[in-house]
Amino acid sequence: MQHSEKKQPVSVKKLLLILIGSAAGLAVLIAGGTYVYLRCAEAGRDREEALRTERAQGDAARWVQEKYGFTPEITDVDLKRDGALFDSYYTGTAIVWASDGDNSFRVLVGEGDEHTGDDYQHQEIEDALLEEVNGILSGGKVLRFEYVNKGNDGSFVRKKFTGDNLKSILPELMQLHLKLGYVNTEFANAPDFPILRDFEIFTEMFSFDSAAHLADALQTEVYFRGEDWAPMLTGGLYVRVDGSEAFSYDVMDCGDFKVMYSYEQEGAPPKVTLEDGDAVIRRFREQYPNTDLATGTAHGWKVVTGGQAFYLYYPVHGEIPTMRYIDAVVEAETADESTYFQHSNMYAHGDYYVLECNYIPIHRIAVIE
Repeated sequence: MQHSEKKQPVSVKKLLLILIGSAAGLAVLIAGGTYVYLRCAEAGRDREEALRTERAQGDAARWVQEKYGFTPEITDVDLKRDGALFDSYYTGTAIVWASDGDNSFRVLVGEGDEHTGDDYQHQEIEDALLEEVNGILSGGKVLRFEYVNKGNDGSFVRKKFTGDNLKSILPELMQLHLKLGYVNTEFANAPDFPILRDFEIFTEMFSFDSAAHLADALQTEVYFRGEDWAPMLTGGLYVRVDGSEAFSYDVMDCGDFKVMYSYEQEGAPPKVTLEDGDAVIRRFREQYPNTDLATGTAHGWKVVTGGQAFYLYYPVHGEIPTMRYIDAVVEAETADESTYFQHSNMYAHGDYYVLECNYIPIHRIAVIE
């Protein structure tokens, strides 16, 4: 009689190894499948994006050709998307950057011509608006022409500007903000500006004390603010939908420098006294030993306010540095007598370096020159 061999039971250790091997193999299969799926999905998105980009380029070129009569050079395309990072969707619009050979401009491409526009004639439109304003109050120069909605639909024009249709163009430009500079102009009895009021163009007008200071302001490469130029201004005017309002800045002459403050809170004007600038710098370096603070002569002042924000103006001596700023350290003391430091750059605006200070009651300021 033949005896069958008795099968040995599989040990727990071997069983675990088999299960682990199976799980690893399954994980590899899942990972591989996921990778293939993601790659296919990515390739599909790439093909879709390439097609949408090509279509946007063609639509932009056609729009410019039909509107202005030339074929633009397309330089870039930004397909607009919305939604979460990994769940975004194409909105149906694109910003196309183009050139006529001399000037760059943008074309907004949407679903149909009613949602398409461009900013090719912005400069012509700005010049025409300035001409209208100067016909009411002559001498204005554009310090800044801001499209608050720039990048969105509100800064693109669908109609072609022909030179005599400004009032039909302006409604297409949403939320315009205009800043104009004048020289020694009195705004107390300023005339009305219907074109600014009717089209809701918020306008700020600034009167400079000299043509040279206005010329300096026109050359500024940063966002123009009247506060930065207050010591060189003789007044200003807000033009709003509900009427015009003249304004001025309260600038204190403090000897070596000036301070401009606001009356946003009740209280007396700031009290300014001399401070040991070197001591402020020393305390700052003790707390921040690795600082890249410049070396030089430190001039110091203590400014005590009722909690108002203020601006400090330190005169430019000699040549303005290449970087157009000098270093300042502010040791601020809060109402509960705690202190903190702030290292700031005072940028040059005309004849002064400017430092903006916040609503902390006490500032010990050291300027390094």
